[in-house]
Amino acid sequence: MKKRTLFFRISLLIILLIILYLLRPISLKPLISDKNSMPLQVIHIEGTRDIRNGPHQKIYTYDFSSSSDEYKDFCKLFEKYYYHISLSTFTKNNTTIGGRDYISIKTSDHSIDLTGTDKIIIDDIPYRIGYLGKSKGKALTNDFIKILKKQ
Repeated sequence: MKKRTLFFRISLLIILLIILYLLRPISLKPLISDKNSMPLQVIHIEGTRDIRNGPHQKIYTYDFSSSSDEYKDFCKLFEKYYYHISLSTFTKNNTTIGGRDYISIKTSDHSIDLTGTDKIIIDDIPYRIGYLGKSKGKALTNDFIKILKKQ
């Protein structure tokens, strides 16, 4: 009887540790470093795909040097947001449905896709922003767009 109780407690502890590992926040800050001398390339796709009326999209491309004010603003913005592992991370299901805006960011080391939803794709691997709902991912995308529109 004691062996079963011990086994149950150890199993419960292992499950709890796995859950804590999955939910631990990881900073976005290292993905865009202000110490990076390489330019930052951003593609912003604005619009929706309406099957009845065809696609209504505008595509904007930007290049930012590491010395630009926008680049520094992006670094500050990424300091404020965190992502974490989700079940999609393990299944590599990086399909995104949702947001009106899609932003693709290319650095010298990483590719980052903001979808305006709770999903962020980093180096072709999906992660989640925030824990409940889409508000954090949408806020990050909107804040990023505000910086782009300052240009």
